[in-house]
Parts: sequence; C-alpha cells; structure tokens
Amino acid sequence: MQRSMPDKQLIAHDRRKWIVLLLLFIALLVLALMLRTPLAVAHTPRLLDPIQDTELVVGDALAFEGVGLGGGQVVLIANGTPLAETTVNQSGNWQMEAPFDTLGTYAVVVNALDQNGDAFSASRAITIDVVDAVEIEATPTPSPVYSVPTILLPNTTTAGNVVLAGDALDGESIALYIDAELVAVVPIDDSNAWSFATELSQGDHTIKAIAVDADNNELIASLPLALNLKRAENDAALNIDLETEDYLAGEIDFAGLSIPDQPVQLLLDGVVAGETQASSSGRWGTSLTVDPGEHTLKIYALDASGNPSAASETIDFVVLTEDGNVFETPTPAPTNTLAPVATATATVTPEPTATVGPTTAPQAEPNTGAAPPTTVPIDCTQDINHGRDFGSYWRVGECDTLFYISRQTGVPVLDLQAANTWVPNFDFIVPGWELTLPER
Repeated sequence: MQRSMPDKQLIAHDRRKWIVLLLLFIALLVLALMLRTPLAVAHTPRLLDPIQDTELVVGDALAFEGVGLGGGQVVLIANGTPLAETTVNQSGNWQMEAPFDTLGTYAVVVNALDQNGDAFSASRAITIDVVDAVEIEATPTPSPVYSVPTILLPNTTTAGNVVLAGDALDGESIALYIDAELVAVVPIDDSNAWSFATELSQGDHTIKAIAVDADNNELIASLPLALNLKRAENDAALNIDLETEDYLAGEIDFAGLSIPDQPVQLLLDGVVAGETQASSSGRWGTSLTVDPGEHTLKIYALDASGNPSAASETIDFVVLTEDGNVFETPTPAPTNTLAPVATATATVTPEPTATVGPTTAPQAEPNTGAAPPTTVPIDCTQDINHGRDFGSYWRVGECDTLFYISRQTGVPVLDLQAANTWVPNFDFIVPGWELTLPER
C-alpha cells in the first residue's frame, strides 16, 4: 500500500502535463489561424460612394470610394471581373475609378485581399446599369431653394438714426434697398444675422433686403417692410418758410415746420403776435397783420404745459408800403426790443407825487394849486436800468428781457426758461425778480 501511492501520484502528474501541452497546442493553432486570416469580419470593406444602384452612360468612368483595413489591398469586381485595385491608406480610406465600356447590368462588389492576394471578405453589392446615351432622358436641373431673408421691425418710430437688422440663411451678404434705392451691401455674420445703421427722415419709407452670393448675384428677396417715422420729440429743427423777403403791408401768410401736434407761438419783433397748431405731419400756418418796415419773426413749439420746448432761428423780412415803397422808420430813442417787458416804467419812491412812465404834459389838478404827477422816460442805454448777474441768479432790471439776460450771461433762452418754470409768461418779466441761472 505504501508503494502504490507514489505511482498514482505520478500518473496524475503525467495526466496534468499532457492537458497543459494540449491546451498550449490549441492556443498556438488559434494564433496561427488569426495570423493567416487577419480579422476578416472586423475589416470587411465598405462601399461609401455610390451607395445605391445607379445608371451610367457606356464609355464613362465611375469613381468609387470607401473604407477598409489600413494598409490592405482592395479590388473592384464587376460581374466577377476585376476592374481596378488600390491600397487602403493608413486612415482606412480608399478611392479608385473604373471605366464601363460595354452595355449591360453589372453587380459590383469590393473585395479585401489577404497577404497572398486572396479575397477574405467583400462589401455589399450594388447594381450599375450601363446604357446608351439616348436612353437617358434629359432631366432639367431644379432651381435651388433659398430661405427668404427677414427684416426686423426697428425699435424706434421716430426719424433720425435707425438700426435696420434681420436674419438670412443663404448668401454671403444682404443688398439693402431703402425707398427702391440700393444704400449698402451688408455682410451676413456667422450667426446668420445682419445689421445696418442709417439716418432716415420723417415720413414713409420702404425697406427691402435681398440675399446675394459672393459675386453679388441676387438669390432671394425679403418681403418689403413699410416704416412711418415721426419727427423726434426733441427735434428742434423748427423753421419758417418765407416766400419772399419783401412783403406788402397788410395780412401776411406765414408757414413752416414744427413738432407734430404741438402748439406754435409766433414772436413778431420779439413780441408774441399769434399762436397756431402744427398738424400731425408737423406743418403749421397762420396769418399776421404786419405794418410796413423791417421785422423779425421767430416761432416756439409749446409743450402740453404751454412752455417752449423748441425754437426756430430768427428770420428777417421787410414789409413795403401799399405802393411798394420801402417804409423808412424814424430813428427811435435807444431801447431794447429783443423781447417785450411788462412795462417800460419804474416807480420812484418814496415821492408819492412822481411816477416813472411815458411822458405826459403837466396839468393842474382841479380845485388845487398842487402841480400834477410828472413822468419821465426810461433810458435803457444806461446800465443802471438793467439788472445784475449775481452768479447763481439774475436780478431783473427795468429794461431787461429774457433775450438780454441770455446775451449777458451766455445762458440759452430755453435753459433760462427751464430753470425758472415758476414764471407765468417769459415775455413779461418784472423788475426785482430773481431768475435762477443754470450752472455755466
């Protein structure tokens, strides 16, 4: 019993050795087969173009391309006959071209070759019909379909600087037409958007965008966009249309432009002479009776509170006598006529019996021996009869007008009015008032 145990162990050891050798042999055999046929399934060639049955005119060559095992060989087979052969590049792509000189139907496949030149896998087959040229019907080339460019509605309805923008899926640029006139060729950016800023006047406009290619050939046009722009509220471009600089005395018609739908005040020789209303288009018109002589005219646009919001330039014109002659105005005493004042008089105190005002002839009062009140004219050429600049405010003098204060301080009239909204009527300012002066 003690001698039989080693024999059994020896037999079991030998059996395990033979099993290991057998497994090693099988592994070597599998490895040899793999080297003999390199991953046939994994490297089956594919035909990418053409990918479906096609028709070809006899005598023409057809290009083929596809993928396969990098560095391997592929051959093009038509009805069992090799037509072309090439090497797959390291990226796994291949290309080749083959002529078809015989009429008929061909089943075409691409075979992958092993190291011995034997086919080990094949692509799917496609059918190629090779026909005579007269058998192919002429098919008109369809016109390309383009997407219509769009124009976005601007975010403003007032005249001035307007940004026009939109989208375009096709083309290199947008040919932009405003009122049927080409104004710009605008590039289309990477996000298929375009934009263009331009100045547009008050009134109606038509905008059209046409997509063009790199050679400026028109591809497709947008729908026209209609814009109606109003005058900007802060547009101070008021004007007076003078038909002539010489008018005949009497009633004269005046007209011009102002802010739409706002009242218009007319100042003749610095004095308010009339008021009218501008239309929705900004036109105004009215008549004034004007005496012969040289005159100035200016208009103000009034806001809802009746305060000036914009002013025109002052214009000069001449009114002739009825016989067409120039009226010679006698030289007046020096006075400031830039704008009216409440009165051109000042009361002298504390004397109760003397007032300052227009000259009147002295007359004795009834039943008294006292002399009557005496008035004297104001000399507006004297500085003492004008106000004074105190830096932050102006104290109004007897001969002051808003225009005089503006000229002396360098503050525009509209700024003076805006800083003193408590004044009921700027054409009549009272001596002694202290008008605020804006920071200069």
